[in-house]
Amino acid sequence: MADIVGYNDQHVPSSIDPNAPVGTAPRITSQTPRTRLVDAAIKSIPVVRPIIGREMDKEIVVCSVENFMKSYLPFVASADALEGAKAILKQKNLITENPLRFTEFPKRSTQTEWGTSEARAFGPLEDIAKAIGQYRFPENIPPRNNYNYRICGTTTITSEIEGSTHKNDACFTSDSPDQKTLAETGMAVPMEFKLKGIERVKNNNQVVSGNVQIMNEDIRRMFTFGITIEADLVTLWYHSRSHSAATEQFSFVEKPNLLIQVFMAFMFGTPEQLGYDPNVTLEHEGHYVFTFPSKQGDSLNTTARRFRTVDTIADYRSINITGRMTRIFLVEELDTGLPKAPQFVLKDVWLEKDAHTERELQTAIFKDIKDFWEGNSLASDDESLEAFKTLNANLVDSEDYKKYFLEIVADYSGRTSKPKAYGSTPTRGLLDDRYINPTRPITPLRSKFQTPDSLPRGTHNSVHVEPTSSIQEAPEPPPRDYLQKKQYRVVFKEFCTPVGDLGTLGEVVDVLHQLLTPLQLFLCAGWVHRDISSGNILAYGSAASGWQVKLSDLEYAKKFPPPPGYMPAADPKTGTPFFMAHEMLTHYQIYDDQAKVPITNTPASKPVVNLGDPDEYAPSKKRSLDVAKPLAIHNFQHDLESIWWLLLWTMTCRVKHAPSQLWASTIFHNSGQISHDRRDCFLVDIEQTLRLKLEDSVKILAKPMNFLRHDMRFAFEERQTQGRVDKVGAYAVIHAKFYNFFSSLRRNYGTGWCDISLGDGRIDVAADANGAPRPVPPATNAPANGPLGNESTTADQVAAWDEQNATRASKLPVTDDTAASAISPAQAPSPAPVLSPARLPKRHFEDSNDSDDSESDIEVAETSKIQTNLMSKLMSVPGPSSSKRQKQ
Repeated sequence: MADIVGYNDQHVPSSIDPNAPVGTAPRITSQTPRTRLVDAAIKSIPVVRPIIGREMDKEIVVCSVENFMKSYLPFVASADALEGAKAILKQKNLITENPLRFTEFPKRSTQTEWGTSEARAFGPLEDIAKAIGQYRFPENIPPRNNYNYRICGTTTITSEIEGSTHKNDACFTSDSPDQKTLAETGMAVPMEFKLKGIERVKNNNQVVSGNVQIMNEDIRRMFTFGITIEADLVTLWYHSRSHSAATEQFSFVEKPNLLIQVFMAFMFGTPEQLGYDPNVTLEHEGHYVFTFPSKQGDSLNTTARRFRTVDTIADYRSINITGRMTRIFLVEELDTGLPKAPQFVLKDVWLEKDAHTERELQTAIFKDIKDFWEGNSLASDDESLEAFKTLNANLVDSEDYKKYFLEIVADYSGRTSKPKAYGSTPTRGLLDDRYINPTRPITPLRSKFQTPDSLPRGTHNSVHVEPTSSIQEAPEPPPRDYLQKKQYRVVFKEFCTPVGDLGTLGEVVDVLHQLLTPLQLFLCAGWVHRDISSGNILAYGSAASGWQVKLSDLEYAKKFPPPPGYMPAADPKTGTPFFMAHEMLTHYQIYDDQAKVPITNTPASKPVVNLGDPDEYAPSKKRSLDVAKPLAIHNFQHDLESIWWLLLWTMTCRVKHAPSQLWASTIFHNSGQISHDRRDCFLVDIEQTLRLKLEDSVKILAKPMNFLRHDMRFAFEERQTQGRVDKVGAYAVIHAKFYNFFSSLRRNYGTGWCDISLGDGRIDVAADANGAPRPVPPATNAPANGPLGNESTTADQVAAWDEQNATRASKLPVTDDTAASAISPAQAPSPAPVLSPARLPKRHFEDSNDSDDSESDIEVAETSKIQTNLMSKLMSVPGPSSSKRQKQ
């Protein structure tokens, strides 16, 4: 399974037909891109409806009514069944012959005939539906289900999640007619009516936003249906995690047979055919029970198992039905016979049909890790990786490396979404009238709601949407081919805390420090994670007992380098935007392979400057943002860079300090488009800015953060100019830089910042006299800690930072025997003590004195000397020189 993951997200340029009808999107084929997550939080459906419309508009394909019915409806009633239903309608005087018409709808809509009341105009549809429901198929197959037509224009819809202040004109529901309210979980098919055709977009938005709420609310729903009618023109809707489909309009006045068949499908279809997952049941208390069927020959799933939800760990109200829709629950296993039901963590997600599951990927990664250390990999003899091979040898031999990953106790690949109907065409303008209304140009519009800049997806149970003046991107054609998706559920043994929820800055640094170990394993095994984020880096244990990092969410992991001839996508939306690497946001490599110089808008009359010219990266918003080819492919450094962004976000947004939060709010956006400020944050020296903005006790970290930023930028240049972007060993040096960075923080930059408490990332502001937000005055009594204090950067200090670990360790002799014992899992607090500082006694980190006879200093050096020695060997690999760095 070493080559289990392929690279098939090849970008195919669109072919646009200039004669295509208005509203028809050009066809572009690629993998389904990761859409920007926007959480509706507690906002009501009517409030977020415009944003839902803009997001969902690009997910819709349009097809004929006939193809829709064949592809999506539970079934299409036969001619005999249709005649049987019509016979009942005739008995009740609800339909007439010659021409075939519903009695109450003899003519197409006019205001004179139908009046001005929607309830009165469309009320007869209830009697029509009731009569159709009285039909019985031969041998009662299929039987009548429990879903009935109900007029509900003034009925309150209840929901277990926020936002259900909307109402539907009618629906097919399993709720009793005697109930005064309607439950969202009982609504199979919402319906919306309008008397005028010009209100079509409004009508569409109402039914689609209602379906968005249903799919957010009811975990059982695999897909949903909807019906909209404007005057006598009907549109049928289907929504799944793969795509949404709508029909061409038809007149139910002129074609009553079609409406009869549609109603029959909804009243005689099984719950599964209506979109309810048969392996998930809803209990009266609001808990869901997941059934994992048995699978012959599968060691984890030898018998069927059931898990009941206890609590929600991660969920959000999406404004878009299409996508992964990841939900995570604390569950208890049923039917175990134990006095107390064991608890686990269940992850529910939709993957692309051909995607490999978390279990499959984890198995493949583990195999490649073992192959590398056993000499069965092409990279096993790469001298650049020798230091990491030695460093983690005992960890792999003992298989203790598996503790850096979640333990899977059960998994299940479930239903697959339906393919799009034959003849479907991606179409814009059904929900976003900027595509059909020439008086409303398709330009970037200001949005009232967008995910707040300081809160990335995956940090909390719900990421709130707050008012902002951010600019939303203009709508674009669908950039994909609406691939089918499959359900995937996996149960993990460990209940963990996301790194985005840890309580102190020191805890976050400790866990990120440990994270380097699994990423070193990924490097040697030839895998990239591609989604390092605050929600995917987990901490197992507690602050008191010590945290153990767990690297989760492997769905986007891929082999690196890609196979020969691979062409990266021009829009590689992989990752969480808050923490995505610079090259992934810009889509291009930082340096031009031809010019071999940084990308800059240098006038033709000015000679090309060398690296280190302060004018080259002067922060100017007038400078060009042109990017160079070639396209970027996610590599090992991009995973490391995400750690840097995660740490920067933690010390700026999560530290309760308004100046740093306000500064960072221009850097961290839940958008796949890079901003000027974000670009400058990576390309330009930020030490002095950080010193000005960071909370006083955190200011000391401005220097090493800027050093590491520089090292990453220099490493990008080195690899491309040397033509080694696709060489695994070329990433060993930057891995060593990160190793030294985290090893250095507590020992060389004090510990005053370690106990800084962290918030949830919301900007700490107060209101001025006019009610406008203003930053809370920063605290001034927190002294800076550490040997460097708040002094300005000097070239000597920059060079010293790279050499500090080697200098300190060189004072202690290193032998092979002591080296072996230092990283032995049986004799050390952890397989790689310095990589797991939270596991060492706290006193090891509390003394920042550089004296040789300091007890804590000696203990730290004793536990880390072998790793420092190995890293010093690794650092001999050609890379950025100290002299070159001093000039920066």
